[in-house]
Amino acid sequence: MMHQLLQEMGRNIVGVESKDPAKRSRVWHDVESYQMLSKEEGSSTIEGLALDMRKLKQGMLFEV
Repeated sequence: MMHQLLQEMGRNIVGVESKDPAKRSRVWHDVESYQMLSKEEGSSTIEGLALDMRKLKQGMLFEV
């Protein structure tokens, strides 16, 4: 378990890398992850990607 402030600090650092989620080292927002995968975007810089598969079952599908 990671302390919430450390987690937030890490996310802020990664957010400064680029405004484009496909060029960041980590993507943790479900919306950004699904859009990236559906558009087949991404790069070799991505080291981590967070997906909540339960939201797919709940109908969280995004038109792109």
